[in-house]
Amino acid sequence: MSNNVENISKIAQMLDDAFERKDIDGCLSCFTEDAAIEFMGVKLEGKTNIKRWMNWIQSILSEVKFQARIIMVESDKLFEEYVLIGTTNDGETITSNQSEILEFEDEKIKKLRIYFDRLDFVKCLKGRLAGTIAGYVKKQSEKWLESSRAD
Repeated sequence: MSNNVENISKIAQMLDDAFERKDIDGCLSCFTEDAAIEFMGVKLEGKTNIKRWMNWIQSILSEVKFQARIIMVESDKLFEEYVLIGTTNDGETITSNQSEILEFEDEKIKKLRIYFDRLDFVKCLKGRLAGTIAGYVKKQSEKWLESSRAD
């Protein structure tokens, strides 16, 4: 394994470990000053906004664990497919299959793109009506996908 691949893998693991420990400063140390995060059509630029995003996630999930499935590194990019297992503040467990692409510059993360199904986080919604509607949408989409399978 080349030194660059080892360094990129090490930084990505440092980010995951710090995130699981709720160590926001440790997470931020992995990013460039002008880093950006993109997810669900939103782009957050700069460490201040990245910190706000991390605080927001920690306000929803009291615990987060990552289980890596696939990690690939090429040049200055890392791709990872993983499972996020989180616990809401109400004690509900959330399991979300996710993937991310990290782009590096000078051994820091310059850009992080995260992809996941936002319906995985239905249990985080406040209010009975919101949870009922989101749960219904998720169930119906799963039912439709199952019925549309080619035999």
